[in-house]
Amino acid sequence: FAVRILDRTSLSQSARKLWLLGPPLAVLGVTLLCIVNRLRPSVAIQRVIPRGTPRHITHFHSAHTSGLMWSRQIAWFETEPAELRESIRAEELILTESVDLNELLVGDQILRNTTIPSDIPAENYPVCYSKEWHEFQMSTRTYLFTTPNHDRALWYFAHDR
Repeated sequence: FAVRILDRTSLSQSARKLWLLGPPLAVLGVTLLCIVNRLRPSVAIQRVIPRGTPRHITHFHSAHTSGLMWSRQIAWFETEPAELRESIRAEELILTESVDLNELLVGDQILRNTTIPSDIPAENYPVCYSKEWHEFQMSTRTYLFTTPNHDRALWYFAHDR
């Protein structure tokens, strides 16, 4: 079909040039739409909190870094306390007192080499929920740090191979 259009003698040179610009512009448009879609807060929330995403999140910020053998995803946000509690149940997180947010960020060798710890607000998140999974050479750690009112939270996800 495209060859017929380009071979037609009735098309002018400018029409042929415009036709040749069409496919690259379409690919550029689709690429830009994909990038914008990934930047939408709902998509970023689903990437960080896959199953237990609270519906009414406000002031959502996220950061992630990944490599061949590791991945780190962090999100901090405000939400309704009831929805955060439901997310905790959906993700099967367990209340723990053995993890401190500052120690976790400083102790993580991957995050230490990024600007992510400086981007995280210096708020007090005294309540911590966790879920860890280890098998062979792989491990996944999920931590949810929250305020006592459960209205602000910081979600930390780490996967190592």
